[in-house]
Amino acid sequence: MVDMSQSSVELKTIDNTDQMLIWKPNGLAEPYLLNEWTPPLREQILKRFWNVNIEGHHDVTNQRHQPEIAHRYDPFFTNFETECLDLNLVIQQREGEWACKRYGQLFALLEFLRQNKAQKRRECLAYFDKKEYAGYTERDKSDMIDLVILLWLRVDVTRERQPGQGPCVKQVWDNAASLATVIYRQFPERPVPNYTSRKPNWTRYLRAYSLTNCQYFRVCWTNRLEDHLFLDPYQEPPELWIFHWATFLEDFSNPDNPDFKLFPEGLLQETSDTLALLIPYLDSRSSSWFKKETNTRINDQGKKLLDQRASQQPIPVGVNLVSHYKYWGERLDIIQTAYDEAEPVSFFQWRKDDRRNVKSYEKWLTFLGVAFALGLGFINLVLSILQVYGTLKPPQ
Repeated sequence: MVDMSQSSVELKTIDNTDQMLIWKPNGLAEPYLLNEWTPPLREQILKRFWNVNIEGHHDVTNQRHQPEIAHRYDPFFTNFETECLDLNLVIQQREGEWACKRYGQLFALLEFLRQNKAQKRRECLAYFDKKEYAGYTERDKSDMIDLVILLWLRVDVTRERQPGQGPCVKQVWDNAASLATVIYRQFPERPVPNYTSRKPNWTRYLRAYSLTNCQYFRVCWTNRLEDHLFLDPYQEPPELWIFHWATFLEDFSNPDNPDFKLFPEGLLQETSDTLALLIPYLDSRSSSWFKKETNTRINDQGKKLLDQRASQQPIPVGVNLVSHYKYWGERLDIIQTAYDEAEPVSFFQWRKDDRRNVKSYEKWLTFLGVAFALGLGFINLVLSILQVYGTLKPPQ
């Protein structure tokens, strides 16, 4: 576990906070870029946003015996860059401006929101009533708040969602509500209703590997917590969205993290348990499946986009119990029901489908029996044709 204690990171990296967030090469028709992070700035970003101290751990050269720690937060920084560049594109399209142009301004806004999470949004917007933010529109300021919330809490509270950012209906942070209120509204308790009259356990086939092996579903990995376990039935095949940021769940579930109580009690741990349910750590087929998923999601620099901890979550007692899930139970039930109702429509799906109480050798015996019958029928057909041909052929 990465050390969560206080350190001298702030004193060490104070000069790096003046670094610009976004820049465009002068005289070149290239897209805007995110400034390259120095190692101290990487430490500062994680310290500010997630209260995590990685001092020294990001240096792969000096951490050859700890590669897991060295690369654990690569998905965070990759997504940090993606979210900033996506927002920059939106700002350009509406001809707006970045209200927080430097990392120091972004960190100061984050700290303000952290200390005033019970304040309404309109009161949080008053933070920008300073000389340095004069001339920016309310939309410019709102964009900065929404970006900080997304990078900090992995929750999207924007008024609009761009294509590819997830299909789930979300709670918008309006001017009359506080951040704490919006977070709690986004994640109400939704256990499975009347589960006592049904099977008390999820089936062992409720695994991401099993769900996708027959091509009944397609997994989409999301960076937004509210999209977790959302099943989109209007796609072909239906898309199952899974939140893969297990490192975020681990760090924010730590009671030493000052942001520990921002989410409803037990939500983050239960989210981690759903990952253990869908991608069980000790299941070889699930591990192989996740490894393939990881290898197909690598950026241009060769860094993995999926959090490797997603397939390494400890399996708690009762992980298969329906009653174990009070936040994600309803969505798990929707997935289970959709999987139970899915029927194979091809030999490929029938051969891959392990839900039926039919052993593998029985399936192959059935297949061989059908193939043998078809083969005999074909041979009989050929012999009949030859016999007719021989009868009709005139003698020499």
